[in-house]
Amino acid sequence: MRIAILSDIHGNGTALKAVLEEAKGHGVEELFILGDTVGYYYDIVEILQMLSSWKTVIIKGNHEGMLERAHKEPAYLPELTEWLGHSYALALWNLEENQLYHLFGLPQERYEEREGIRFALFHGAPWDPIRYLYPDGKEDLFDRCGEVDADVVLLGHTHRPLISIRGEKLILNPGSVGQARNRGGVAHWMLYDTDNRVVTPQETPYDIGLVLEQIKRNDPENVLLRDALFKTPRREPL
Repeated sequence: MRIAILSDIHGNGTALKAVLEEAKGHGVEELFILGDTVGYYYDIVEILQMLSSWKTVIIKGNHEGMLERAHKEPAYLPELTEWLGHSYALALWNLEENQLYHLFGLPQERYEEREGIRFALFHGAPWDPIRYLYPDGKEDLFDRCGEVDADVVLLGHTHRPLISIRGEKLILNPGSVGQARNRGGVAHWMLYDTDNRVVTPQETPYDIGLVLEQIKRNDPENVLLRDALFKTPRREPL
């Protein structure tokens, strides 16, 4: 079977639509989504609708946690909006209560087995969901990932693709669908084929202009939201 590994969609429905169309062309049967479906951009309602027609395994990222905090602590929402824009407020206003609680209740990690292959899904590091493990990070951190009881260890959070091998274990980060930080105008994800145990990085182009128009309408003064679509922002977002 073929599995699409996605992470950090971040409300970018334009990018996700392009990825799902390409995934169908590759014969993908299931999606593994490594958190941060929400945040930054504005299409969370449409994204949940798109995902509803797929078989999915989804975990919680730090931005779902931030949305949950804004739901519980209304005083936090203005601070979050000033920093990262109006997508969180729009999510709270436009999602049904059951959709919100579904996002809040997602697990922070999952272990799945497909065709005899054990997968471990994390958003950040296996021992810390908000710890960044960048491709140029310390080798001992990836050695520690290799201690996870799985054949394939899946990580997100950094928005940067990674393939690392530790013994017989594969450590993967698909990069970000919604906000790739090493090249603008593309969505990064990975295709995993359980038949031959081959992983193929994917780079799917999408119309970034549509997202820029949304930013112009909702957060015209937020430079970070624009910058992060093209390159690493001056201030690294969470």
